[in-house]
Amino acid sequence: ARAFVHPNSGRRGAFVAVDLATVPAELVPALLFGALRGSYTGAVVDRKGAFELAHQGTLFLDEIQNVPADVQKQLLRVLQEGRVQPLGAVVEVAVDVKLVVAANVPLAALVASGRFRRDLYMRLSPATRVVVPPLRARRQDYPLLLRQLTEACAQRPAVRDMVAEVA
Repeated sequence: ARAFVHPNSGRRGAFVAVDLATVPAELVPALLFGALRGSYTGAVVDRKGAFELAHQGTLFLDEIQNVPADVQKQLLRVLQEGRVQPLGAVVEVAVDVKLVVAANVPLAALVASGRFRRDLYMRLSPATRVVVPPLRARRQDYPLLLRQLTEACAQRPAVRDMVAEVA
């Protein structure tokens, strides 16, 4: 998303990525929507959420299946209204983001099991869907990936100097 979608989106704002697999469930609302000082224990300063930080840019939510059920409802509302309400705030903030999501499990299966909201899934599903097979199923890509990795490493001075010493 950072390398292709955002640069080609025509958006002026920032690219913001959130790995939802690494965030404790109770912190997800503050991370996504923001929080005012004192709105929860540990909130010592006002903090913009990912939606505000990505305003007029791209927001990438990785591991979307990890969004808690109560936050899924809030996320759906943000997508429908284009506004977020930071924790502890009375006033909503308008946001305009290109949303890109990724999951490592089929969301349709989570919908069927009741672990992901159907209406949120429907809101997300009309978008372009890209399924990337695991690398083990794409062995023909190994040489290309190794070549790109080698070229990228060669651009880094410390690595370039090490390679020159070995050669």
